[in-house]
Amino acid sequence: MSPKGEEALKAFQKFSEEFPEDFKRFTAFAAKPYAFFDPKTRELIITTILATKGYESEFKFHLNELVRNGFTVEELRNLLLLILTYLGAPKFLQVFRWCKEEGKL
Repeated sequence: MSPKGEEALKAFQKFSEEFPEDFKRFTAFAAKPYAFFDPKTRELIITTILATKGYESEFKFHLNELVRNGFTVEELRNLLLLILTYLGAPKFLQVFRWCKEEGKL
């Protein structure tokens, strides 16, 4: 897990201890199936958010889930072009490298 991920986990644990009822409601919501988005669309949204935030290990996990849900190489290339267009070359190169490391390109 990335340092950011570890920090988030600690904050989440603290939240669960300080606000147990809110934590219970949150986890009940998170466990429900996502009825509005199909799995592929949901993973596309999550993967894109993680790419913009620079969360490498989390991105790679959800990239694999995205591909498992039917995302094609052509669709991935189009996503990378959007990242290049809207987030710039440095972010594009970072995400491109992650995709290559996972064997998706």
